[in-house]
Amino acid sequence: MNELPVAEVPSLPCPTCDYDLRGQATARCPECGSQFESLEAMARAALSVDRLYLVVMKWRQRLAIFTLCVICAIILTIFLESYFRLRFFRTMGWVFLLWPLSGLLAFILLAQVIRWRFHKLIPRRQRVMLNSSIPWLLFLSAPFIVTLAVVLLLPFM
Repeated sequence: MNELPVAEVPSLPCPTCDYDLRGQATARCPECGSQFESLEAMARAALSVDRLYLVVMKWRQRLAIFTLCVICAIILTIFLESYFRLRFFRTMGWVFLLWPLSGLLAFILLAQVIRWRFHKLIPRRQRVMLNSSIPWLLFLSAPFIVTLAVVLLLPFM
């Protein structure tokens, strides 16, 4: 086999409860009781969850940054439109499309922030990577807050 010995693996977290499974004699997690087919299957499950989790976290962060940039661009466009009195959106009817889409985007972003905050995939890594600080939670919530402001202010522009 082409696998690392257990001593060289930094940690083998349980996919369910994140308990370190290194040194276990049976293919069962002593913390949560999850049963695996064999010790090798237990190690594969632990390592694949860790890699998958890191990929998911990387794409969540990229999505949050991209969404924030798009929302800032929309707000800047609306500000420039009202500041220079170009009236592009009202003459073209874009405001009737932009307002419901902003509301839908605000709802989707709120659902994502709530899911990211309370979803328990791997509890220890959730605390470390996602919600370890209030500023990071505010950063993930920023697209929702900005989009909600657009939804509330757009009818008055």
